[in-house]
Amino acid sequence: MPHTFDAHITSLVNDILWASSQQEISDLMAATIIIIEQKEADQQKRNTIVERLKEELSLFNPFNKDAQQWSNIKLAKILLNRYLQEQSVVITEE
Repeated sequence: MPHTFDAHITSLVNDILWASSQQEISDLMAATIIIIEQKEADQQKRNTIVERLKEELSLFNPFNKDAQQWSNIKLAKILLNRYLQEQSVVITEE
C-alpha cells in the first residue's frame, strides 16, 4: 500500500500543478477528500494523510514554479487546511 499511496500522491501533485483554474483545484481537492474518507474510516488517519499531502505541497519552491502553478499549490493547501479545521471542530463537538 505505501508504494501505491506514494504513486497516488505523486499523481495528485502533478494534477494540482497542471490544473488551469481555481475551480479545477477545488474539484480536485473535493474528490481527493471524498476518496480519503471512503478508504479510511479512522479520522486521525485521514488527518495524517491530509497533513502528508500538505507537506508534499510545501516542498515546492515558488521560484521554481510559474504563477499558475504556485497559485494552484497555495489554493490546494488552503483547502486542505480548511478540511483539517472542519474536522477539528467536528471532533471537539463529539
